Amino acid sequence: MCRAAEFFGVSWKTADRWAERYRVTGRAGMADRSSRPHSSSAKTGPATTKRIVSLRLRKRWGAVRLAAETGVAPSTAEAVLRRCGISRLSQLERRDHRVVRYEHAAPGE
Repeated sequence: MCRAAEFFGVSWKTADRWAERYRVTGRAGMADRSSRPHSSSAKTGPATTKRIVSLRLRKRWGAVRLAAETGVAPSTAEAVLRRCGISRLSQLERRDHRVVRYEHAAPGE
């Protein structure tokens, strides 16, 4: 096992893991796999997410103030805002307001 690990440039532990995977699943087990977790057990609950979003929309508070109000970490509040697409106040601006232009015939009127 050590020679195989040395040949592939990996630790013996990794080579042992690959060998076990090959024994169990055969050649299909040698395909590249994602290291992304299957689930996120620490994900913010829907009730907390809803509260953060509603406070953001009503009060227009930042992540630190939202975190203090909801009892989560500021980084969690910011992550929720990013996930919901409202991390910047400009994303909350009403886009239906018209620009008022004051046009005059000559400068200085």
